[in-house]
Amino acid sequence: MGIIGAILGVIVFLFALAWTQGLFGDATSKLDEGRTFELVNRLRANVKEAYFQESTYGTNANLVPTLTAMGKVPGSARAGTATAPTIVSPYGGDIEILGNGRRFGMTIEDLSDEACVNLGSRFAGGSSAEFGVVNITVGTAAVTTVFTGAPVSRTLANLVAACDEGTAANDLTITFR
Repeated sequence: MGIIGAILGVIVFLFALAWTQGLFGDATSKLDEGRTFELVNRLRANVKEAYFQESTYGTNANLVPTLTAMGKVPGSARAGTATAPTIVSPYGGDIEILGNGRRFGMTIEDLSDEACVNLGSRFAGGSSAEFGVVNITVGTAAVTTVFTGAPVSRTLANLVAACDEGTAANDLTITFR
């Protein structure tokens, strides 16, 4: 029974290892989702605070350099250079922030289908009014203009249908007022 017992022991060990790896992957994914949600909320609040006295966010203006210069981007999310700062999400993609009139759009780039749905659903439906969300879109590239149309209510079903670009290919844009 020695060799058979050893083989069975190795098999059990491999199954246990695969199971714990799956649990670790799920926990890491949830952690990234929570960190990204927190970062987006912090950036949303910081944009509103930075531009509180201003009548406009500009005309499709990149707000990242101003936010960085004011110290409104958390250090863990800062990337790029002093002359060309960028913001990086916990998922590894950039976060673009554009302002237009009294609205600004935040694009979280390079999300998986699952991360796109999970993150987007936190800002969709009934909670959208709480966050000042005007629109949510999903594409394969960051938007270059801020949505200025009438507010559009998005549901979980909308996000499931839209977040289908594949691994690290969804760019989720949330427009705030």
